[in-house]
Amino acid sequence: MVDVLTNVIHQLGSAAGAPLHLSHEAPSDPAARANWLPVPDGDFCLIIRAYVPDRTILDDSYRFPDVIREQ
Repeated sequence: MVDVLTNVIHQLGSAAGAPLHLSHEAPSDPAARANWLPVPDGDFCLIIRAYVPDRTILDDSYRFPDVIREQ
């Protein structure tokens, strides 16, 4: 489970497809900026919403990719 995160860049693992970059400021790298999701300046909570979830999400056997903090 993901706890409260700070305003540094975070990246979802490659199992999710393209990495997502979460930060308050836009990344300087164009590839990272293409998958950038802006977040508040300061603490925030990452929530994943599953629309029309399949059985693995409903029975809690699906494992979301790790969130990796980059400094």
